[in-house]
Amino acid sequence: MFNEYYSTWFRKSLDVIGGELDRISAEYPNKAMTISEWGLCEPAHKGGDLRRIKEMTEQLKIYGSKDYVAGAIYFCLNDYRTHMGEDFTYAYPQRVHGVCDIFLNPKPSYYTLKKESSPLIIKSVGVKNGTATITLLGKTAIPSYNLKNYSIVSGNEKVIIDKLEPGQEKTFKIKINENHFSIIRPTGFEVADYQFQEK
Repeated sequence: MFNEYYSTWFRKSLDVIGGELDRISAEYPNKAMTISEWGLCEPAHKGGDLRRIKEMTEQLKIYGSKDYVAGAIYFCLNDYRTHMGEDFTYAYPQRVHGVCDIFLNPKPSYYTLKKESSPLIIKSVGVKNGTATITLLGKTAIPSYNLKNYSIVSGNEKVIIDKLEPGQEKTFKIKINENHFSIIRPTGFEVADYQFQEK
């Protein structure tokens, strides 16, 4: 477990992360590493949500390039009230660390984190005569795991993704009766959404 704050609390930059993770891993050979915290903590660190988006995208690329990194836990979901807070916008101090505000309204970074946290990539989409041909790729970086019984949903149409393994590519067809389709976990949560471009 390692809290990775090189570009903020550690007063360094994104450029050092890869080397520092390698150094730590070498001290614990043949051990998996979990990034137990990472994120942008405002207002102590400037740049706002645009910086949060840029850095989380880059950090996930770095983590995903290291085969010893087993996972990464983003800190955090929402801004929160605390006596240690640095932001006094309201009558109580808060910490502005989240991808949602203190009232759980998503910031733009929420949607970036959602996209980056999907276990699959939508590689290509083609539409002909009301049917979409969708090619999916199982991610080999973070997060990466076998998918079973996920589904592609468009309106009342549904196609089951019986199985998709990391690195595996599969193509599916679905009738389209809306301007988008979603990919849904067996638990009902959406992991990806695709909007068709208007012509």
